[in-house]
Amino acid sequence: MKRNNQKAILLFFLFINSLVFCQQSTSEYVVITYEIDRSKDQHPVRNYYWIVPVDSLAGNRDFKKYPLYFDEFSKDDLKNCSENRDLLLFTLVSKEDFDIDDKMKSDIKNLKDIVKDNRKKVESIVKKWTNGHTEKITIYVTPVKGDFCFSNLSSSDEKIINYKGLVYLPIGNFSFNKRFFESDQYKEVKYEDYINANYINSF
Repeated sequence: MKRNNQKAILLFFLFINSLVFCQQSTSEYVVITYEIDRSKDQHPVRNYYWIVPVDSLAGNRDFKKYPLYFDEFSKDDLKNCSENRDLLLFTLVSKEDFDIDDKMKSDIKNLKDIVKDNRKKVESIVKKWTNGHTEKITIYVTPVKGDFCFSNLSSSDEKIINYKGLVYLPIGNFSFNKRFFESDQYKEVKYEDYINANYINSF
């Protein structure tokens, strides 16, 4: 009887470990950077970020992209995201706490550095307007591993940015997924048409 109990406990732990492994193996993403340089603006180049879960790349080039935010959220937003509650990223809320702890700030900076230092250009175009202004759009992709949460925006925020769907916020444990560039899934991402997408997802 004792031996059977030990066997049952062992099988239980093996099952839990397999679940943990599966969760870790699916924490792979591709961060898409839209770099926008407008000649008419006095502002520096602006970057807009979207994210694609790698396990959604099925080979048919019909994958979904979701807005990714690095800085535009509070502790309350992060808590709501983790609990899968609607987010108020662009609507002011009284007594909202934006004092992100140092560990989170460090993790976000690390993610930004990974995205910038390891990105590959997949598409670029220069738009010229009749008034003489130009707009250069360059798209980069960076494969990463890490923990993110996702949730829907509130209805008011959806109207503000003209987008309805999931958005992602960073949690931690970020690293560069170099092997992705050698995969067939990278080819699917590489040849996607990004220029015609709605890449403006923040102020």
